[in-house]
Amino acid sequence: MLWLRNIGVNYDELVNEQFTELVVSELNVRYRAPGRMGDVVQISVEPERGRGVRLPIKCDLTKVENGLVLATADVTLAPVSTKNGKLCRRLPASLIEALVNAEERAWM
Repeated sequence: MLWLRNIGVNYDELVNEQFTELVVSELNVRYRAPGRMGDVVQISVEPERGRGVRLPIKCDLTKVENGLVLATADVTLAPVSTKNGKLCRRLPASLIEALVNAEERAWM
């Protein structure tokens, strides 16, 4: 969850103090080219504007050596309460604030 840390979200705090975990609720992977054992890859993560409590994310898996995209993925995260395991009705305020601030910085 490096991208969360980069926008100012402490995931441990989200789980332990706000009792919310982000779980993968949907995953769609498109394989573009074969990767080999030992390849050095980079994963880029680009959050998108979501609806409701779900957080859609676009990911690319790229071979560092030549920039070849090995796979792309659409991932949807959903907030779940660590107290009862149910889907949260809303995102924690700290997460919303971090996402809004990150989006505003992207437009600057």
